[in-house]
Amino acid sequence: MIGLTPFEVGLAGMGGISARFGEMRNGCPHKGLDIRSSGTPTPFTAGIFGKVVFVGGAYGTVAVRPRDGSATWVQYLHCSDTSVVVGDDVYPWTVLGKTGDTAPPGTNISGIHLHIQVQVPGSGQTCWATSSGNPRNFADPQTYATRNFIDGTWSTTRHYSAPGGQFVETDELRIFSSEIKGVSFFHTRRRELTILQTGCKLTAEFAWVPRITGFSGNKVLFSAPAGTASLTQDTCGLNWKPSADAGSGDLELLDDNRLRYMSYNMQRVGLSRVDLSSVGQHEFCDEISEQSFTDGSLDPYENQQDQVLRMKSISDLDWLNGVATDEVF
Repeated sequence: MIGLTPFEVGLAGMGGISARFGEMRNGCPHKGLDIRSSGTPTPFTAGIFGKVVFVGGAYGTVAVRPRDGSATWVQYLHCSDTSVVVGDDVYPWTVLGKTGDTAPPGTNISGIHLHIQVQVPGSGQTCWATSSGNPRNFADPQTYATRNFIDGTWSTTRHYSAPGGQFVETDELRIFSSEIKGVSFFHTRRRELTILQTGCKLTAEFAWVPRITGFSGNKVLFSAPAGTASLTQDTCGLNWKPSADAGSGDLELLDDNRLRYMSYNMQRVGLSRVDLSSVGQHEFCDEISEQSFTDGSLDPYENQQDQVLRMKSISDLDWLNGVATDEVF
């Protein structure tokens, strides 16, 4: 993610920017970015992943420490109201408070707005020092780059057994933008069943294009119309016709390297049963159950920027009757 713009903090279309970083004010460059909010107190969002480290003060400040360590903190000033407390984890869509004109008397704050400043290590302009003389340095919020912990490509492969067969399942989530309602991401699944008694195989491939519908805490909510499905291999002669049904669910960021995917009513592969008369009934992927993904990487973020997030299984667990009792990846 690059730039804390009016769009990123939920204030697009409300008057735009009233003062940019570096503009001279009484002989000192402006430390941040001022964003209008149509003259009324308006909820704004964090625009980054981080943790709240300060709330309050004479300027109505919320300070957030970025999750990726890319800045000392990001400060949101002049809040007329706040919605978070110290210690809260925040996400780009988290509402921090409302814009305002909170400031000490005589500071000539003009109009209801949001001031954002990004403090980074080092010494900046002499006039940016604290009242006690400690040096401070600031970066331009509009060009400030920070990591998005959800966007990218997530994939994992699982091996498990169930009565009558062995399964190999590969899932891939390609998330283009997790911050914007209405944006789509892509979900594919490849499902292979080997029947132990005969060694024959069924392989089916599925694809959905879910659309982001909202946000809740650390979750991105989505819904998906019916997708596409095809049987790419059938040496069992079962003539099974899979389908990729519509559904909804969420993506939950558990920590920096783990993403849980939940779908409430999308079936794994459409049909809940395949008639394997020679080995009895076998539930071949009924409802989607909880799945967790990890990127399996310990590399610093700066070495990952152009890489996909490759998931690595840390536990292979058996399934009972084809339905997951627990999965951790």
